[in-house]
Amino acid sequence: MIEFKNRFEETPEKFYAIKTAADLLGLRYWQLQRAVKRGLVPSHRLLTAKRFVRLSEIIAAIESSRTGVQS
Repeated sequence: MIEFKNRFEETPEKFYAIKTAADLLGLRYWQLQRAVKRGLVPSHRLLTAKRFVRLSEIIAAIESSRTGVQS
């Protein structure tokens, strides 16, 4: 029997404003904003000039910086 997955079952991850994401993760706003400006954390523009981020992408960036090679 073939099972078809309903494409609407999985809800897409939310986008958050940088300030909101920083508050949710317990980070300082300016640190997250600086990381976005430097390209360390991916950001998205959704029909506006305002930048939005995903929490999973921030966490992944933090984890990769922790496991990165130190010189």
